[in-house]
Amino acid sequence: NGMFNMTSTFSTDSHIPQIKAMSYHRDGRIFNKLRGEDFAAKKRKDVPVAWFASRCLTQSRREDYVKELQEHIKVDIYGKCGDKQCGSNIMRIKNDCDETLLNAQGSYKFYLSFENCLCDDYVSEKLWKIMNLNVVPVVMGGVEYSNIMPKDSFIDVRDFNSAKDLAKYISYLNNNDTAY
Repeated sequence: NGMFNMTSTFSTDSHIPQIKAMSYHRDGRIFNKLRGEDFAAKKRKDVPVAWFASRCLTQSRREDYVKELQEHIKVDIYGKCGDKQCGSNIMRIKNDCDETLLNAQGSYKFYLSFENCLCDDYVSEKLWKIMNLNVVPVVMGGVEYSNIMPKDSFIDVRDFNSAKDLAKYISYLNNNDTAY
């Protein structure tokens, strides 16, 4: 009858999976050229972690995890869910905030790339928009990040028993430039 039924979504079960940043895949082509560069030199140590969020109540309960994380390490929160702002728009986050706060002199070492929902295979712009910046993403989501990013290029909250354990690891990296 000339009809077909195919899906094209973020799910790897789709007939045509749409994973935005396949160029960042595990082969590490983009990341390998950065090995040996001293990223810690221009980063701040006083508050190592930043989070940009405009949706404060989520299915993933990421806001609860961040609150617990803040009990053990300093986290600056930008946008509607925090007390920091970059720019003056309604979300309190301007488009160039990523570059300014995560890549410039005196910028953060770590960025919380936490998804609103924990959907299998789904990765939002929270991760992709920072991939060209000199910041380590701390990820929370339903995707298997090691399938789409090189090993040691991210920190997955699922690798830790608690937010406290994650905070200890971030503190270790924050105070050890070689490990960072």
